[in-house]
Amino acid sequence: MVVALLGIFLPVVSRARRAAHSAQCLSNLQQLARAYQLYLGDNDRTGLIYTHDLHLHDGRGFWVSQLRQLYGNFDAVRFCPEAQEPSNGWGGAARAWGPMDWTDDLAGSYGFNGWNHRIRDAHGGDLAFSGGPPDAYVKFTSDGAPDVPLFGDAVWPDSWPRSADPAPPNLVDGDQKNQGTPPKENMMARFCIARHDKSVNLVYLDGHAANVALADLWHQRWSNRFKPKDVVLPSR
Repeated sequence: MVVALLGIFLPVVSRARRAAHSAQCLSNLQQLARAYQLYLGDNDRTGLIYTHDLHLHDGRGFWVSQLRQLYGNFDAVRFCPEAQEPSNGWGGAARAWGPMDWTDDLAGSYGFNGWNHRIRDAHGGDLAFSGGPPDAYVKFTSDGAPDVPLFGDAVWPDSWPRSADPAPPNLVDGDQKNQGTPPKENMMARFCIARHDKSVNLVYLDGHAANVALADLWHQRWSNRFKPKDVVLPSR
């Protein structure tokens, strides 16, 4: 009898815990979006700076370093409750990325949609990593561009998802083997992880957050050039 009751009770508790973690994650993402709004207010409504040189040398071109200067509660919201343990590098569905020297020795569970970066020049790291073109980048508009993702659950600090990105081979490591050769990396895979069952949480430029099924990641407006498509995902 006791064993039977435990068999009923434990799954209920597990589902309740996951639901609470997802709600906290959504709240974290909304606070990150508020920090980004503060940045926009101080920078003539233009996006975060990202250049290859800053990125490599001292972290000043990294979004965490820029936003934590503006938002006092920033360090409390860098981690999803489902991925709090740092990996010392590439993250996963249940592990945070970092810490790494170019991230100011910081770690986190969320990634920035790089198509929101400010275009600086033809040699900026944003173009080197995204592959462009410049007109694919999103500019903040008066309505907040409610359909453009800003941050989301991820295995790496940033990503520039493209329509051509394939489904990853698994839903755990963000297709790690197909990373590291910009701009030919599988950028969408960095977000396509089974962190909240088979979904992730995203926050959008207007500040609203939502739980998104993994297959629906290919139906988001990541950039001005992104074209939605259907994909078949692995089972796990």
